[in-house]
Amino acid sequence: MSTHPTAFYAAQVVGLTGAAWLSGKIISLSTVTVPALIQATREDRLPLDAAVKLWRKLYNRGKSQAPPIAAVTSTAFLYCAWAVRTSTTLAPLTPTHSSSLYCVAAALTLGIVPYTFGMMLGTNNKLMDLATSNRVVDEKSSVEVESLLSRWLKLNAGRGLLPLVGGLVALTAAIPWPLEMI
Repeated sequence: MSTHPTAFYAAQVVGLTGAAWLSGKIISLSTVTVPALIQATREDRLPLDAAVKLWRKLYNRGKSQAPPIAAVTSTAFLYCAWAVRTSTTLAPLTPTHSSSLYCVAAALTLGIVPYTFGMMLGTNNKLMDLATSNRVVDEKSSVEVESLLSRWLKLNAGRGLLPLVGGLVALTAAIPWPLEMI
């Protein structure tokens, strides 16, 4: 029989898989999707205004999916933190500082939201303005558009690292490491 309640294991699974999925989803936009858009503008003559409009569609889908997944994942980590806090019967069965580590994991994972507003808002707004305008991107402004897309993919990759690191921190809270087993 297990020493941990089923709800605790379920929260660990939701938290760890949610963080991994979210990180992969976000980073794939920076490593696969947006680079493919940029490449298509160079090699296949995809107009940059069309590429920016496609970026807007991708961004809006991500904006509707990522924050709720981050919230559910962070909630799962916070439940784990609550379940293993010092005064509980689970505390002695988990690695030292597990409760604090789960809290850090929750903050990192949910950190995609303030990161977006703090680090990416200017770039996002410029790309959105271009995507919603009816003007055709000319040679002169094509450099600006490509620069904005390149900047966005770098900033977005940084955002994707937050849930990845959050998941790794939660993993250290979940697994009794060899030194603690001695």
